[in-house]
Amino acid sequence: MDKWLIIPILIGVGLGQLIKWPIAGLSIPAVDIAVTGVVLIGLGMMVKHWSSWPPRPVLFGWSILMVAIALSWLVNLSALGVSNGLIALLFLGRFIIYGLLPIVLWPHLNAKRSVVYAGWLLVLFLWVAVLGWLQLGLFPDLVLFEYLGLDPHNGRLVSTFLDPNLVGIFLSFGVGLGILMWGRATSRRDKVIIAVVSVFLIVSVLATFSRSALLAMVVILLMIGWMRYRRVVGIGLIIVALAFMSIPRLQDRLSGVWQLDVTVRYRIESWQAGWRLIKAKPIFGVGYNAIASQRYQYSPAGTERLSRQAENGFDSSLLTMAAASGLVGLLAFLNWLIIILKRTWRSWTVDATIFGPLLWAVTAGLMGASLFVNAWLTATILIIWWLIIGVGLKEQE
Repeated sequence: MDKWLIIPILIGVGLGQLIKWPIAGLSIPAVDIAVTGVVLIGLGMMVKHWSSWPPRPVLFGWSILMVAIALSWLVNLSALGVSNGLIALLFLGRFIIYGLLPIVLWPHLNAKRSVVYAGWLLVLFLWVAVLGWLQLGLFPDLVLFEYLGLDPHNGRLVSTFLDPNLVGIFLSFGVGLGILMWGRATSRRDKVIIAVVSVFLIVSVLATFSRSALLAMVVILLMIGWMRYRRVVGIGLIIVALAFMSIPRLQDRLSGVWQLDVTVRYRIESWQAGWRLIKAKPIFGVGYNAIASQRYQYSPAGTERLSRQAENGFDSSLLTMAAASGLVGLLAFLNWLIIILKRTWRSWTVDATIFGPLLWAVTAGLMGASLFVNAWLTATILIIWWLIIGVGLKEQE
């Protein structure tokens, strides 16, 4: 049964932003429909199996997070109005549906099949990377799609995500997964295949020329290397270092951090806008996904308006969470992180585990990268993170 619940989600994630359906005036990506269907089926099946719920501490922390996010919407409902309130409610519902993934999958996950789940997931990362290289060959830039509000991203791998930062951070998860799977592989053939795929994913991350993605990948490599496979991860870091020394464009991208290039300046302005909202409504925030309707109310006169997509958040996931749901929502989110990381910490000492260590490495990578780009709260990355949580917790049973 787990196959029929997990694989549709992975297919939806792999399609990224390419396939959408217009529903109620919104463009709904295929992955949202896949996740919603899986959650509804899973909830229906759980009604018959009340004993199959996750451990109480996990459910308690999960419930606190969801209630805190819902409160941020409810408290601000009168200020949002009917139209903005309904739109925010739809995205609130999506966040809760995503969060239900580890809950509804719990009865169907089997810790002994974690290698199988890892294999499915690695195929997904490989698929997205291959499509990215095809995109680089066929569409080296996205100038043709600027009318959709997309940046041109000339000569950068964007794949089906249509964003180099997001796809780069996503593929960095695959690098960590590949190394952990390499450690579990028993045959020489499997080790060679997994090693080749992992190196390919590293090169693919570098091809995004995304500083946040590079940071996420380095953090993931360092954590897995320090805790498990120091020599193997050292090879990955050497590849990154050699790429930096031999690719001028990568050097220019990284030097832009200290020279405060245009991208860095925009991010600083985005952080400042986020802090203004937090100061204005520090307790419950402005409401989950209601930032677009509130940000200009607290911005200086003459502030340049952004695209609808950019208006919905800031260049930092934790800052976006704090602005949207206030101190209450941010503390609930951090509390959830503490619960899941605490419960999976011992997985580092068990060589047979994959998803527990992956959860730690991926979360650390997101903590670093999401200081500079709102990646954590984007659909595809958030879905995979919740899936990793589900399997990682199941491994600890």
